[in-house]
Amino acid sequence: MTRKFQYFLLCAYFIAPHYLFYYLFDIRAIKPFDIAALFILISFIFNSNFKFRIDKAFFYLASWYFIRSIISSFEIGAESLLYGVKLYEYLVIFTAIGLQDKVAKNKLLLIIIISTIFWASLELFGYSLNIGWGDRLSAQYGGPYELGAIAIIGVILFRESKYRLISLFILLLSGAKSSILSLFSSTLIYKKKYAILGIALIVVAGIFFNEQFRGREFIISTTDLLSDNLLKIYNDVNTTENKHEYDENWNSREVYFKGSNIDLSTGSRIYTYFLIIKSISGLGWIYGNGPGYYSAAVDSSILRLLGETGLMGLILFALFMRKIFSGIGYHWLTLAVTLNMLLVDIFFSARFLCVLYLIFIMKYENKK
Repeated sequence: MTRKFQYFLLCAYFIAPHYLFYYLFDIRAIKPFDIAALFILISFIFNSNFKFRIDKAFFYLASWYFIRSIISSFEIGAESLLYGVKLYEYLVIFTAIGLQDKVAKNKLLLIIIISTIFWASLELFGYSLNIGWGDRLSAQYGGPYELGAIAIIGVILFRESKYRLISLFILLLSGAKSSILSLFSSTLIYKKKYAILGIALIVVAGIFFNEQFRGREFIISTTDLLSDNLLKIYNDVNTTENKHEYDENWNSREVYFKGSNIDLSTGSRIYTYFLIIKSISGLGWIYGNGPGYYSAAVDSSILRLLGETGLMGLILFALFMRKIFSGIGYHWLTLAVTLNMLLVDIFFSARFLCVLYLIFIMKYENKK
């Protein structure tokens, strides 16, 4: 009975709208998947006869992240501890997924796919519980960036062309530039036969699907940024010595690009990258500034991990991701997801990482 209850909670974890509590109770801090994870944890505590395996590679990363949050909480406050336990939440979901039998895992993945298509379809007709994304699809995930990251998995792993095209269509409608660029950059390397189609679809996306991408304007803006302005932006970004200074400088990034010809999204992203790099010094490169130091959007999972947990955390992260990618076994997926993690803070988007882990477990079991 408990395992069935856990399965029900896993379904709720993956399909409940990200901002449901905000719309119902005006609560932003707690999400439906947090509640589902909590009840799964409680089921573990009160059923000690369960035999389950904890993913050791992720446990080491989550533990270092939590230890680092305890240390940094003396400077940052309780906020650091809240960030610190986040990876343990994912570990609970990983463990619950591992407890399900093969049939249940397959059904769970199917439910995730159907739910994603269902919510995306409703959003196409104007029904959405999300906030601040305009016409971009999110399928009730944390945002278009998370939907785009999940769509990448579908494009690469689905063998049948109709499912691959559906995933590609959803990716384009999400307007997630980083996901689109990550997918097609990896495609040029591993699937050259799709290169022309990929370039054509980027143009189509820019013209028809999303004003945020803006095709030619975005390309010209990015070229201008790379050719003339990178060094200037780096020199203009202030060195920060504490979280307060970091937040102040981060909040000024849009002001910095006001009136500029540079695409605001791309410029802000580059500004943030430089700001993070210039916030790390001395032993911070080894153990980081602590979870919660970069509370606002970082726009890079890899830079966030480096900034918060240093090279120690980055090494543990690399070991875990190596295990995941080796288990799934697609070099194309490895490159696409890695590029996306470099450009988007997707590692800390709960459901993307758990979908990836579900696929890893299913692939691993099929190989046994």
